Amino acid sequence: LFAGHDAGAENWATIASLIETCKLNAIDPFAYVSSTLTAIVNGHKQSGIEGLLPWNHRPLRWRNIGGRRSAAFD
Repeated sequence: LFAGHDAGAENWATIASLIETCKLNAIDPFAYVSSTLTAIVNGHKQSGIEGLLPWNHRPLRWRNIGGRRSAAFD
């Protein structure tokens, strides 16, 4: 309605769907997107993409590995 363009409306619908899916699965949407992007940057395999879906979400925890702070799934 107020997206300004069809592509903008499609993008908003995708984001709104992601947010609501997270809420339905009792997941903080920001935490989900943050940990999913971190997993991708850290080399998550495409063959394991199912593990990144909201209903399979496992929160990240931070730990020191070799003197560096690194993200790891619980």
